[in-house]
Amino acid sequence: MDQAVQTLLVVPTSSRIDLRRANDILLEAGEGGLDHPSIVEVDLLIPVLKDELLDPLGQLRDFRVLAIRQAIARAVGLVDRS
Repeated sequence: MDQAVQTLLVVPTSSRIDLRRANDILLEAGEGGLDHPSIVEVDLLIPVLKDELLDPLGQLRDFRVLAIRQAIARAVGLVDRS
């Protein structure tokens, strides 16, 4: 990570999968170290200071990271949402 940059854009997760929206990505229990099925709430990108981040829970598989990146691109208007 670039040491000069003090913030990162973070995509929040929630275990409230009943609130899943069209652009959210569903994660199964155990993925990325999560205890419960969860959603990645891509439309809720938030800036966070690097110093406020905790240790990572785990790591997502490449295909999930790609799906999240594609959903972020749709969310910020880099690609069409269709």
